[in-house]
Amino acid sequence: MAPTLRGTFTAMRLLILTFAVLVGVAAAAPAAPLTVNFSGSLDLSGSGGAADNPFTGFFTWNPATVPFQSEPPNLAIYPVAAYQLILNGIETDQSLGAGLFVFNDDNAFGTGDVDALMLFVTVKTDAVAGNTAFIAALSGPTNVWNTLDLPTDYSFLSLLTTRVSALSLEVPGGENGGDANDILLGRGSLAATAAAVPEPATLTLAALGLAAFAGRSRLRRRG
Repeated sequence: MAPTLRGTFTAMRLLILTFAVLVGVAAAAPAAPLTVNFSGSLDLSGSGGAADNPFTGFFTWNPATVPFQSEPPNLAIYPVAAYQLILNGIETDQSLGAGLFVFNDDNAFGTGDVDALMLFVTVKTDAVAGNTAFIAALSGPTNVWNTLDLPTDYSFLSLLTTRVSALSLEVPGGENGGDANDILLGRGSLAATAAAVPEPATLTLAALGLAAFAGRSRLRRRG
Protein backbone atom coordinates (compact mmCIF):
# COMPACT_ATOMS: atom_id res chain seq x y z
CA MET A 1 0.00 0.00 0.00
CA ALA A 2 1.06 3.60 -0.27
CA PRO A 3 3.51 4.87 2.37
CA THR A 4 0.72 6.80 4.14
CA LEU A 5 -0.93 3.51 5.05
CA ARG A 6 1.15 2.08 7.83
CA GLY A 7 2.75 -1.37 7.94
CA THR A 8 -0.32 -3.23 9.18
CA PHE A 9 -1.04 -4.11 5.56
CA THR A 10 2.15 -6.13 5.40
CA ALA A 11 0.96 -8.14 8.40
CA MET A 12 -2.35 -8.68 6.67
CA ARG A 13 -0.68 -9.80 3.46
CA LEU A 14 1.46 -12.36 5.27
CA LEU A 15 -1.47 -13.68 7.26
CA ILE A 16 -3.61 -14.08 4.15
CA LEU A 17 -0.85 -16.06 2.47
CA THR A 18 -0.37 -18.17 5.60
CA PHE A 19 -4.01 -19.02 6.20
CA ALA A 20 -5.05 -18.84 2.52
CA VAL A 21 -8.76 -18.34 3.25
CA LEU A 22 -9.97 -16.30 6.20
CA VAL A 23 -13.68 -16.79 5.58
CA GLY A 24 -15.82 -18.14 8.38
CA VAL A 25 -13.17 -19.07 10.94
CA ALA A 26 -12.47 -18.17 14.57
CA ALA A 27 -16.07 -17.46 15.58
CA ALA A 28 -16.20 -17.31 19.38
CA ALA A 29 -19.95 -17.74 19.85
CA PRO A 30 -23.23 -17.58 17.91
CA ALA A 31 -24.33 -14.02 17.14
CA ALA A 32 -26.47 -12.23 14.61
CA PRO A 33 -24.26 -11.58 11.56
CA LEU A 34 -24.12 -8.14 9.99
CA THR A 35 -23.71 -7.48 6.28
CA VAL A 36 -22.63 -4.32 4.48
CA ASN A 37 -23.20 -3.93 0.74
CA PHE A 38 -20.75 -1.69 -1.11
CA SER A 39 -20.18 -0.30 -4.59
CA GLY A 40 -18.12 2.29 -6.40
CA SER A 41 -15.52 2.79 -9.09
CA LEU A 42 -11.71 2.77 -9.12
CA ASP A 43 -9.67 5.22 -11.19
CA LEU A 44 -6.60 3.30 -12.38
CA SER A 45 -5.55 5.73 -15.11
CA GLY A 46 -2.49 6.78 -13.10
CA SER A 47 -1.10 3.25 -13.37
CA GLY A 48 -2.03 2.68 -17.00
CA GLY A 49 -5.53 1.34 -16.46
CA ALA A 50 -8.99 2.66 -17.19
CA ALA A 51 -10.46 5.66 -15.42
CA ASP A 52 -13.70 3.84 -14.61
CA ASN A 53 -13.51 0.38 -13.05
CA PRO A 54 -16.86 -0.31 -11.37
CA PHE A 55 -17.17 -2.74 -8.49
CA THR A 56 -19.87 -4.13 -6.22
CA GLY A 57 -19.88 -6.56 -3.34
CA PHE A 58 -20.65 -7.25 0.29
CA PHE A 59 -18.95 -8.44 3.45
CA THR A 60 -20.47 -10.21 6.44
CA TRP A 61 -19.10 -10.60 9.94
CA ASN A 62 -20.11 -12.20 13.20
CA PRO A 63 -19.75 -9.60 16.00
CA ALA A 64 -18.53 -12.33 18.37
CA THR A 65 -15.62 -13.30 16.14
CA VAL A 66 -12.20 -13.29 17.78
CA PRO A 67 -9.39 -11.40 15.98
CA PHE A 68 -6.52 -13.50 14.67
CA GLN A 69 -4.17 -10.55 15.18
CA SER A 70 -4.48 -7.68 17.62
CA GLU A 71 -2.22 -4.73 18.38
CA PRO A 72 -3.99 -2.86 21.19
CA PRO A 73 -5.03 -0.14 21.49
CA ASN A 74 -5.13 0.70 17.78
CA LEU A 75 -5.68 -2.35 15.56
CA ALA A 76 -7.39 -5.72 15.35
CA ILE A 77 -7.65 -7.95 12.26
CA TYR A 78 -10.55 -10.37 11.82
CA PRO A 79 -11.68 -13.03 9.38
CA VAL A 80 -14.87 -12.36 7.44
CA ALA A 81 -17.83 -14.73 7.61
CA ALA A 82 -18.57 -14.21 3.90
CA TYR A 83 -17.77 -11.70 1.18
CA GLN A 84 -18.02 -11.00 -2.52
CA LEU A 85 -16.15 -8.59 -4.77
CA ILE A 86 -17.09 -8.12 -8.42
CA LEU A 87 -14.63 -5.84 -10.22
CA ASN A 88 -15.27 -4.89 -13.85
CA GLY A 89 -17.95 -7.57 -14.00
CA ILE A 90 -15.63 -10.36 -12.82
CA GLU A 91 -15.96 -11.98 -9.42
CA THR A 92 -12.67 -12.28 -7.58
CA ASP A 93 -11.37 -15.65 -6.42
CA GLN A 94 -12.40 -16.01 -2.78
CA SER A 95 -9.76 -18.67 -2.15
CA LEU A 96 -7.15 -15.89 -2.16
CA GLY A 97 -8.43 -14.55 1.15
CA ALA A 98 -9.85 -11.44 2.79
CA GLY A 99 -9.98 -9.84 6.20
CA LEU A 100 -11.46 -6.99 8.23
CA PHE A 101 -9.42 -4.32 10.02
CA VAL A 102 -10.82 -2.40 13.01
CA PHE A 103 -8.86 0.76 13.81
CA ASN A 104 -9.29 2.70 17.05
CA ASP A 105 -7.77 6.19 17.33
CA ASP A 106 -5.19 5.32 14.69
CA ASN A 107 -3.40 7.27 11.96
CA ALA A 108 -3.78 4.40 9.50
CA PHE A 109 -4.38 6.58 6.44
CA GLY A 110 -1.93 9.42 7.05
CA THR A 111 -4.70 11.94 7.68
CA GLY A 112 -4.67 11.97 11.49
CA ASP A 113 -6.19 9.63 14.05
CA VAL A 114 -9.49 8.03 13.07
CA ASP A 115 -11.78 5.17 13.95
CA ALA A 116 -12.23 2.94 10.90
CA LEU A 117 -13.49 -0.33 9.51
CA MET A 118 -11.68 -1.63 6.45
CA LEU A 119 -12.13 -4.61 4.12
CA PHE A 120 -8.94 -6.01 2.57
CA VAL A 121 -9.37 -8.46 -0.33
CA THR A 122 -6.57 -10.21 -2.20
CA VAL A 123 -7.51 -9.94 -5.87
CA LYS A 124 -4.45 -11.52 -7.48
CA THR A 125 -1.28 -13.21 -6.26
CA ASP A 126 2.17 -13.02 -7.81
CA ALA A 127 5.19 -14.24 -5.84
CA VAL A 128 7.54 -12.01 -7.85
CA ALA A 129 5.68 -8.77 -8.58
CA GLY A 130 3.50 -8.90 -5.47
CA ASN A 131 -0.16 -9.36 -4.61
CA THR A 132 -2.88 -7.04 -5.85
CA ALA A 133 -5.20 -6.00 -3.03
CA PHE A 134 -8.58 -4.24 -3.02
CA ILE A 135 -9.31 -2.00 -0.05
CA ALA A 136 -12.63 -0.53 1.05
CA ALA A 137 -12.25 1.80 4.04
CA LEU A 138 -14.86 3.62 6.12
CA SER A 139 -13.41 6.10 8.62
CA GLY A 140 -14.59 8.83 10.94
CA PRO A 141 -13.80 10.76 14.13
CA THR A 142 -12.18 9.06 17.11
CA ASN A 143 -15.37 9.21 19.17
CA VAL A 144 -17.20 6.66 16.99
CA TRP A 145 -15.93 3.85 19.23
CA ASN A 146 -13.33 3.15 21.88
CA THR A 147 -12.82 -0.53 21.17
CA LEU A 148 -11.21 -2.99 18.79
CA ASP A 149 -14.32 -5.17 18.71
CA LEU A 150 -16.30 -5.60 15.52
CA PRO A 151 -19.46 -3.46 15.29
CA THR A 152 -22.55 -5.09 16.79
CA ASP A 153 -25.08 -2.98 14.86
CA TYR A 154 -25.26 -0.67 11.86
CA SER A 155 -25.14 2.65 13.73
CA PHE A 156 -21.49 3.16 12.75
CA LEU A 157 -22.47 3.58 9.09
CA SER A 158 -23.87 7.06 9.75
CA LEU A 159 -20.71 8.05 11.66
CA LEU A 160 -17.92 6.70 9.43
CA THR A 161 -18.65 9.14 6.63
CA THR A 162 -15.21 9.29 4.97
CA ARG A 163 -15.18 6.42 2.50
CA VAL A 164 -12.59 5.44 -0.06
CA SER A 165 -11.64 2.46 -2.19
CA ALA A 166 -8.18 1.62 -3.46
CA LEU A 167 -6.19 -0.95 -5.39
CA SER A 168 -2.65 -1.63 -4.27
CA LEU A 169 0.25 -3.73 -5.48
CA GLU A 170 1.72 -5.22 -2.30
CA VAL A 171 5.36 -5.56 -3.40
CA PRO A 172 7.35 -8.19 -1.48
CA GLY A 173 10.21 -7.09 0.72
CA GLY A 174 10.72 -3.49 1.59
CA GLU A 175 12.61 -2.06 4.53
CA ASN A 176 11.87 -4.13 7.65
CA GLY A 177 9.15 -5.92 5.70
CA GLY A 178 7.12 -2.72 5.51
CA ASP A 179 5.00 -1.11 2.82
CA ALA A 180 7.31 1.68 1.65
CA ASN A 181 7.82 0.03 -1.73
CA ASP A 182 4.18 -0.91 -2.33
CA ILE A 183 2.47 0.77 -5.26
CA LEU A 184 -0.90 2.51 -5.09
CA LEU A 185 -2.51 1.58 -8.40
CA GLY A 186 -5.56 3.78 -7.96
CA ARG A 187 -8.22 5.21 -5.68
CA GLY A 188 -11.94 5.51 -6.07
CA SER A 189 -15.35 6.12 -4.63
CA LEU A 190 -17.12 3.93 -2.11
CA ALA A 191 -20.77 3.71 -1.13
CA ALA A 192 -21.77 1.42 1.74
CA THR A 193 -25.18 0.46 3.08
CA ALA A 194 -26.56 -2.03 5.56
CA ALA A 195 -28.01 -5.15 4.00
CA ALA A 196 -31.80 -5.22 4.11
CA VAL A 197 -33.21 -7.56 6.76
CA PRO A 198 -36.62 -9.05 5.91
CA GLU A 199 -39.43 -8.09 8.26
CA PRO A 200 -41.00 -10.96 10.26
CA ALA A 201 -44.17 -10.71 8.18
CA THR A 202 -42.14 -11.02 4.99
CA LEU A 203 -40.39 -14.09 6.36
CA THR A 204 -43.76 -15.63 7.26
CA LEU A 205 -45.17 -15.00 3.80
CA ALA A 206 -42.05 -16.46 2.23
CA ALA A 207 -42.34 -19.57 4.39
CA LEU A 208 -46.01 -19.97 3.50
CA GLY A 209 -45.17 -19.60 -0.16
CA LEU A 210 -42.50 -22.27 0.04
CA ALA A 211 -44.90 -24.57 1.87
CA ALA A 212 -47.55 -24.07 -0.79
CA PHE A 213 -45.02 -24.71 -3.52
CA ALA A 214 -43.91 -27.92 -1.82
CA GLY A 215 -47.54 -29.01 -1.48
CA ARG A 216 -48.24 -28.43 -5.15
CA SER A 217 -45.11 -30.38 -6.07
CA ARG A 218 -46.24 -33.35 -4.01
CA LEU A 219 -49.69 -33.28 -5.63
CA ARG A 220 -48.14 -33.24 -9.10
CA ARG A 221 -45.98 -36.26 -8.26
CA ARG A 222 -49.03 -38.16 -6.93
CA GLY A 223 -50.98 -37.27 -10.07
